[in-house]
Amino acid sequence: MISANAALAELIGRHGAHLSRDGGAVLPTFHPGEATGAMTRVRNPDGSPIDTTDVRQATYGEIEGRRLAEEAAGFLREHVRGFESSFLADTAVQLGVRDTSRGRGYTLTGDDVRSGARFADAVAACSWPQEYHTDGRSTRYEFLEPGLTYQVPFASLRPEGIANLLVVGRCISADHDALASVRVMAPCLAMGQAAGTAAAMVGRPGVATLDDLDVAELQAELVAGGARLE
Repeated sequence: MISANAALAELIGRHGAHLSRDGGAVLPTFHPGEATGAMTRVRNPDGSPIDTTDVRQATYGEIEGRRLAEEAAGFLREHVRGFESSFLADTAVQLGVRDTSRGRGYTLTGDDVRSGARFADAVAACSWPQEYHTDGRSTRYEFLEPGLTYQVPFASLRPEGIANLLVVGRCISADHDALASVRVMAPCLAMGQAAGTAAAMVGRPGVATLDDLDVAELQAELVAGGARLE
């Protein structure tokens, strides 16, 4: 049985050469008759990625992203059964950027991801493939070896030179190839649990700052809370 995503990709292959992506997803929400779509990829006119530190590129991206959303909605109306009378109700409040500014602590690398790296101060375990949205209209996945996981160290959540600051998600210290895996939702949830637990432990007797935190105690708290570190 063909999946919904594969069916959408097949329709785009037949009728959607003008769209910014050659695949995507349209997912029902908890509201009857409502769906959310992920069918766009925003680029500069020359095809290069948007640099959101450049205000002109960022502005172009906001405008172009909304145009592409309207274009995708029109494609669904014309080619996908059930969407004949649909309309675009909303878009994200701002352009979604996968790879942007981040902290600098221990830099998790693509080699760490691919090799299943282990760390003494691990606070999360991940296994998502490296997911690249940088080449043309396609999304490229580089899968880890079957059964392989890698760990995220606490040091990647702690930017150097800034006391008592923790960063998670796409803001952790990671290179482009590691971020291609660790930025997705499940790792972000795991890192968020780690950062929240660490922050809650500061203020306990003998723990005045993050520098005083015993990482082994943090790991024990995470495991007790259901986290998987292996």
